[in-house]
Amino acid sequence: MACSCTKLIFPQEPIPPGEPGSVQVTFDTKGKYGYQNRKVLINSNAVNSPYTLSFKVFVLTPEN
Repeated sequence: MACSCTKLIFPQEPIPPGEPGSVQVTFDTKGKYGYQNRKVLINSNAVNSPYTLSFKVFVLTPEN
């Protein structure tokens, strides 16, 4: 990850082969405004590893 504003939260238990699983991505918008593009590279022992997860957001400026 390019910045500390994007973090991954992994499950407590390993995900068995062939079973569904999920990771949670958090994005801290502090100091970020406008369009933001983020990519997260997930390495695992899966066949398609590494996997790139991308997301885009638009962060509104605070109201004065």
